[in-house]
Amino acid sequence: MDSSKFLLSFIGFVFTLNLHASKKSDYQKFDNLMLKNCVIFSEIESCNKKLREIHQGMSINDIGGYGETLSFDDQIQVTLVNESQKMIQQYYCLANFLDLIRVKDVDPETFAYAIKGFSYSISTQDDYQKWISSDSSKDCRAQLKNLSLEIILPPKTKNYHIVLNPISYLEKGADDGFKSELKNTLNHERMHIAFAVQQRQKNILEFWNSLSEGQKNQFKKEHPSYNFSNEQVLVREFFSYTFELFPSKGIDFLNGKYKGWDYSRVLKEQCLYCVTDDIHIKNKLEKLVSLEPKEILEKIENEKIKVLILSSGRKNPSKFFYWGKIRTDQGLLNQITKLEGSMGKTLCQGEKEESKKGITIVLASDSPLSTLLHEYLHVQQIKKDSSWCFVSKTLWGRSDLLPFENRMIRDREWDVRNLMWDFINIKAMNVEDRLMLIDGMYNEVLARKEYDPQAEAFEKKNDLKKRRQEAIQEYMNAMK
Repeated sequence: MDSSKFLLSFIGFVFTLNLHASKKSDYQKFDNLMLKNCVIFSEIESCNKKLREIHQGMSINDIGGYGETLSFDDQIQVTLVNESQKMIQQYYCLANFLDLIRVKDVDPETFAYAIKGFSYSISTQDDYQKWISSDSSKDCRAQLKNLSLEIILPPKTKNYHIVLNPISYLEKGADDGFKSELKNTLNHERMHIAFAVQQRQKNILEFWNSLSEGQKNQFKKEHPSYNFSNEQVLVREFFSYTFELFPSKGIDFLNGKYKGWDYSRVLKEQCLYCVTDDIHIKNKLEKLVSLEPKEILEKIENEKIKVLILSSGRKNPSKFFYWGKIRTDQGLLNQITKLEGSMGKTLCQGEKEESKKGITIVLASDSPLSTLLHEYLHVQQIKKDSSWCFVSKTLWGRSDLLPFENRMIRDREWDVRNLMWDFINIKAMNVEDRLMLIDGMYNEVLARKEYDPQAEAFEKKNDLKKRRQEAIQEYMNAMK
């Protein structure tokens, strides 16, 4: 079988189950397991309600349609599977036929609760029906027989079929995380279909080849489960991941709109949270830095942003401004973060008890002026892209971040630091602020320059290593 003619899936295995010994599946047990994952992020009532909605059956209209409309949407049949048994009977062997899974690696129950979705051309179904009757499908048929199940052919309607598995999204909760996972999977599969409909593989391959080796390696590192030795898989997944947030921009790309653009510029074009080139936010920051520290704090709190200034337990410097000179609220910084040397943190609403009522900026009492401004920009990012708060909660306190999760954090830091850099030489920034801004940018560049040519160019343009040494010396002299 030539698997290159098929649309492949967006698969995320959320857990691994060893259930080969069971003769008949206990689906309630698996529902309970998904609820256990769900309640990490949502109230139990919301999780139970969402599970009921899934089992009652959901349609594309129930989830708000496609969002952005694409020219080929009328060629797509979208199925949101409501029962795990149906997922197994209709799609387990089909996924095996499409080379999405191998029977020896993924048993039917794991498939039913762990696959997020996939897409395929309806023209493949005749070949699939022949395959079912052949000896090639015996292992798959045997797996279903162990569960006392028979293969059922999926519906054959429109030219393309997207299969979504809502129960797998419960691992992200029943609220924003569920919606985000569903939307991203749907749009990822729509980009697979765009890839097939428009047949512009050459354009995408040229775009891929324009990336630096670091960018290519980073993309592969962030998506380790794919067989990127297959060029068809590589260009399809690269295209789909690049444009899944804004499918219409993916169509624009295929039609040549971004010809000549580099990868960083294309990503920035789709950035929901970016503040660096936001003139409105830059103007707000310019007005803030013209004020006295106490007035800055008042202005920010007047925007209904809670600011907590907590004791760090460190000795406050006496020569420079620090926020403890304005006030110190009751509490210790290590109640929020154990990170040694931390000066500030932005908390989403509900992320910690301290931010139960809304977004909260936490400052160390010995933090300098620039720390509040830095965290204020993170608040602006959240206001531009509220979906980050769910992601932030899932990353909180973890030391085992995956490469793509680490990059999400780094990208937001890079965005804030680039805007803060424009203010490094203003009068409000004292010698300690300048050292923190330069040192922070230096470390940020080191963390990303292998995969971000812009970071490497910034380092060379600003001679960061030299400036950092000069800033350290300036600070040491001022402390004498």
